[in-house]
Amino acid sequence: MSEANIRSIQNITGKTYTNNVPGNAPVSHDNPGTLLTNSDADKIYKINTIIVSSIGGGGSEVSVQVYNGSNSAYLIKEVYIPLGTAQVISTKETYFYLRENYEIRAARTLGGSMSMNASIIISYEIIS
Repeated sequence: MSEANIRSIQNITGKTYTNNVPGNAPVSHDNPGTLLTNSDADKIYKINTIIVSSIGGGGSEVSVQVYNGSNSAYLIKEVYIPLGTAQVISTKETYFYLRENYEIRAARTLGGSMSMNASIIISYEIIS
């Protein structure tokens, strides 16, 4: 597995991923759904912004993590987002790189009488 050389950049392509955060069984914070995967050895993804919004019912509880193929690290874990609000998880000032075979995963987690409806936006650049 070779690493993308970001000192000799040929292309930068801006992308935006939007979707609902997975939440149907058996999804939980321990078994999240995959949202974004870098499967190309010659590219690196620069994650600029991740925002989760609560879009229905009484709010949402959300977990977001980065997975490297064998281990995961939480960006947020079981954070409650009130209805009609958004939680900024990562910004351009706190960007990070998604290497080959790394994934961003997320889940709406259970708790109380929350509706569990949430959407996510991931703004990123593909660097090659």
